[in-house]
Amino acid sequence: MPNKFFLRLRERPFEAIKNGAKTVEVRANKNKLIKNSINSIKKDDIIIFEKENSDEKLECIVERVTLYPN
Repeated sequence: MPNKFFLRLRERPFEAIKNGAKTVEVRANKNKLIKNSINSIKKDDIIIFEKENSDEKLECIVERVTLYPN
């Protein structure tokens, strides 16, 4: 069963995802092992993007995770 992660976004990137203009989300890997941390996201997990100052949400399935060296 996939894990769910909640990420809050400002209006512009949220709308870009909603409209299909943005299909990749990039986050810094801070190597913190915190429960529900974005560092533990894996393929097929679910990210629920929450629009800042709104109740609007988007649910997306993770297709790929790529870790880059420092």
